[in-house]
Amino acid sequence: MAEATHPLKLPETLDTAAAPALLEALRERRGAALVLDASALRWIGAACAQLLLAAAKAWRVDRRPLSIVDLGEEPKALLALMGVEPASLRAD
Repeated sequence: MAEATHPLKLPETLDTAAAPALLEALRERRGAALVLDASALRWIGAACAQLLLAAAKAWRVDRRPLSIVDLGEEPKALLALMGVEPASLRAD
């Protein structure tokens, strides 16, 4: 199993404008273990939440670990409004 080289640091805002860059970053890391560093994240929109959910599913299919660390209360609350549990953004 491939090891994570370094965490992918998520920006402060994951909105529709940030979705293409997030998608590209995830595509570049597909097939390897991945840690998403959410320490700077303050706002997440539906498009990027959907991308992260799709990434977790892809990593599960690939049988590679994906985790999200340092997810703050603000983004957790926004995810909850969308019906997304932070645990669903992981692949074990």
